[in-house]
Amino acid sequence: MGLFSKKECDVCKKKMALMEGYKCADGTICNDCKKKMSPLFTDYKNTTITQIKGQLTYREENAQRVRVFVAAETFGEYPKVMVDRKHNWFVVTKATKLSDENPDVFDLSDIQNVLVEIEENKRELHFTNRKGKTCSYKPARYEFTYQFKVNIQMNHPFIKMISLKITKEDVKIISEMQDKEVMVQSNEKYQESLQVANALKDALES
Repeated sequence: MGLFSKKECDVCKKKMALMEGYKCADGTICNDCKKKMSPLFTDYKNTTITQIKGQLTYREENAQRVRVFVAAETFGEYPKVMVDRKHNWFVVTKATKLSDENPDVFDLSDIQNVLVEIEENKRELHFTNRKGKTCSYKPARYEFTYQFKVNIQMNHPFIKMISLKITKEDVKIISEMQDKEVMVQSNEKYQESLQVANALKDALES
């Protein structure tokens, strides 16, 4: 094979462009095959071509489930989690129309554990005095940033963990350290985000 010869996709045997392709454990797949994979799947380097083919078959069957999926409950913003109580299914999707993305339709019984995680980050705020010097407030003042996540551990052949943010934007609170907990309790966006995260956990575990 010449230096600039086109490679073949190890799944569909299509000729790939020079820079095209996703490396798997024992081969390479083309962009078209990659687009058919689960939007939640990322572990290509540890997945064999045989496993890739198995997932593509599963994805074709999944499209049939998408057609009959009926959302009874919706949680979060982007992505959203929708629960179908008729079939005891759920999906995680960024799409407005489910058929556009073919999101994985999971059985609620696939769930092993649901964990609500609140990630806190902080940075100290400063001001510039009359001499142009950057100074700390006394007492020190901080901007606290909170990200609400729901981590779903799965017993599924292709997806083992789903980690999703509840809101598009993080919750920000400006406070002195000693007042932080009071500010958290009174912050409407924080409490709404926590309520949605806990409601999703309850819905998936019910």
